[in-house]
Amino acid sequence: MLNNAFFEFFVGLSDNNNRTWFEEHKADFVRHVKTPFYNLVEAVIAEMQEVDPTLVTSAKEATFRIYRDVRFSKDKTPYKTHMAAHITHGERAQTGPTGLYVEVGSNGALVGGGVYQPSTSQLLLVRDLLMHEGKTFRSLLNDKQFKKYFPDGIVGDKHKVIAKEFRAAAELEPLIYNKQFLWMANLAKGELMNANAAHHIASHYRAAKPLSDFFAKALA
Repeated sequence: MLNNAFFEFFVGLSDNNNRTWFEEHKADFVRHVKTPFYNLVEAVIAEMQEVDPTLVTSAKEATFRIYRDVRFSKDKTPYKTHMAAHITHGERAQTGPTGLYVEVGSNGALVGGGVYQPSTSQLLLVRDLLMHEGKTFRSLLNDKQFKKYFPDGIVGDKHKVIAKEFRAAAELEPLIYNKQFLWMANLAKGELMNANAAHHIASHYRAAKPLSDFFAKALA
C-alpha cells in the first residue's frame, strides 16, 4: 500500500526540517506521501465499517496536517516527521476511546487507541468503572485476540496519588492509578508495504473494539 518513497521522504525531512527543503520537495510529498496515506486510510475506514457500519468519515477528515503548531513549543521545526490519522466518529482530535489511531513515519507505524487525555471528570468516571467492573475489564485485557495484537496491554502515564475512594480497588486493579489508558502496537515497514496492509491495520481495531466499547460506557 505504501512504498519506499514514502519512508525515504521522511528520512530526508528529518535531516532537513525547514520550509525551504519542504517546498522544494512538496510535489514528492503529495505524490509519495499524502496521496498514498490517504488511500491507505480510506482502505482502513472501509475495513472498519465492516465492524461498525455507523462509522462515517473520510481520509481527509481523519488525517492530521503535517504542519506542526510551534506557538507554545521549544521545538520550532515546522513539520511533523510522520503522517497520522485518528479514524473515529466525530472530530479526529477527540480524546474518546473509540476509533483507531494510525501514525506512520520513516521507521514504520504506531497503531492503537484508548483514552488519551481525559478531563478530570472523565478520569473519575473511568476509575469508577474499573472499580465496579474490574473482573470484566481484566477479562477483556486477557482476551486472546487483544493480547495477540497488543502484547503490552494498556500503557500510559500514572498518578502517584489517587482519591481515597479508589485506593482499595487499586490494590486489586493497579491500572486505576493510570491517567491515560492506551493500547499501542508497532508495525514494521514491510507490513505497511504489503497489499494486505489496510486489513492488518484494521485487525488491530477489531481486536480492541470490545475494550473500546467498555471504556465508552464511562465516557458516553
